[in-house]
Amino acid sequence: MGFKKLNENDFVNAARGETSNMDINTKRTKSILIHLTEEEVLELTQEAAKHRMSRSAYIRFKLFVKE
Repeated sequence: MGFKKLNENDFVNAARGETSNMDINTKRTKSILIHLTEEEVLELTQEAAKHRMSRSAYIRFKLFVKE
C-alpha cells in the first residue's frame, strides 16, 4: 500500500491502537524522546500539516502503517 495512496479510512483501519475497537478511555501513557535538528522538525511539521495530522499522529502513521 503506497503512502500517498492511503486514504483516511485505510489509515485508521491499519493503525495499531487507533481503531474503533479501542476503549474510549484508553490513554497513551508511554512516550519516546528523540532529538531532531531544526530542519528535521520543520520537515516533520510540514509533512504532518500536508496530511492534516498532528506531528505525533504522523510519526505513528510512518512507524506503524505497513506499505
